[in-house]
Amino acid sequence: MIDKINKNYGYIIEEAHKKYPHISSKMIGLIIGLESSGNKHANSGKAMGLTQLTPSTARDLGVHNIYDPKENIMGGTKYLNQLNTRYHGDTDKMLAAYNAGSSRVDSGKTLPKETRDYIARYHNMENK
Repeated sequence: MIDKINKNYGYIIEEAHKKYPHISSKMIGLIIGLESSGNKHANSGKAMGLTQLTPSTARDLGVHNIYDPKENIMGGTKYLNQLNTRYHGDTDKMLAAYNAGSSRVDSGKTLPKETRDYIARYHNMENK
């Protein structure tokens, strides 16, 4: 799956990494894989596009066309960069906030099973 994502969107992923160098190209590709399996038309009902942005988050990030691969990847990477700053590079907190929201992470409450599984899947994919 990651090879397909890199083949289809690698040039955008690299551009996003250059703009937000604290977010690796690998992380961007893995987030796309986790969120949409590389389907630019993915729609969960709450979030859309390659990086599965919600309409309100997309608006906050300056994304006008949530299904446009470049806008979506750049917006998702910008959001990851914001989370990286907020959580001082703590990847697990970044992933948890991306999946469940910063308020959930900041509350200190136990993360939902879905979010714990999301973090585990990310690390599993990262180590392949």
